[in-house]
Amino acid sequence: MIKILIVISLILLISVLMFFNKLLKSNNSYVLKNEKGQIIDANLYTRWNKINESVKVEELVLYFNGITTYEKILIIVPTKKLLGLPEGGENSFLKISKYFLIQFHKGKKFTPINNSIEELISQYYFSNEVISFNTFGKLKKYGNKIIIEKVF
Repeated sequence: MIKILIVISLILLISVLMFFNKLLKSNNSYVLKNEKGQIIDANLYTRWNKINESVKVEELVLYFNGITTYEKILIIVPTKKLLGLPEGGENSFLKISKYFLIQFHKGKKFTPINNSIEELISQYYFSNEVISFNTFGKLKKYGNKIIIEKVF
């Protein structure tokens, strides 16, 4: 009986989180690598952010597993060619598995870092199949460039 209640509670919690757009699912359509082709220890999640009443934009949340500082999470908006850091920093999200990430309220907004005053990323490229950008700070441990390539 207790197991059934736990399962029902988990299903209900996941449903509520998904309804309020707080639970992000992993996106396996991309491979994450550096300029040498080495796979990067990171996960990519997809979310849809409402710009206004009629427009939603797909955003990618890049979560670096080996980083514990503010560089741990990057927000990528391919259609706007933006890369940014979430306003709440690394505490804006809670990783519950490689398949799911919980987004807190502060994680919805981000500060661009590729075309603003805080230009941490100076070299970047966006196409339908590839996104690439130079690394900074703790991300340098992965190489000089991070490449996100669509596989299917």
